[in-house]
Amino acid sequence: MKENVGVDPFGGVGATLSSSSDVGAPTNKDRKMQFVEKLVLYLRNPNLRENTFLELSKK
Repeated sequence: MKENVGVDPFGGVGATLSSSSDVGAPTNKDRKMQFVEKLVLYLRNPNLRENTFLELSKK
């Protein structure tokens, strides 16, 4: 999975990922899981970690 360094990682929070295999709209639980997975990826990247912690502290 490619990560964009220098891009606001929270700009698309809550957005759904679509693919040809998606039948319907994702449930709220699916969106939360996507959000958590994205956070884990951002926390693993040293260039994105500080901003990720900052955003998490606001919630």
